[in-house]
Amino acid sequence: MPDKNWLIELTKPISDEAGYLHKFDFWFWCFKRIIFFKENREIKNETNKK
Repeated sequence: MPDKNWLIELTKPISDEAGYLHKFDFWFWCFKRIIFFKENREIKNETNKK
């Protein structure tokens, strides 16, 4: 879990290119985590059915 300031990070206005890239990395990280957990859950469900 990221630090408690993650919500502030998301809502902070983008002031420069570095901030934009940082925010993009953060969203990409969140996206990867969601996909990872979703795939893991589906794999577990498949193994449970057998």
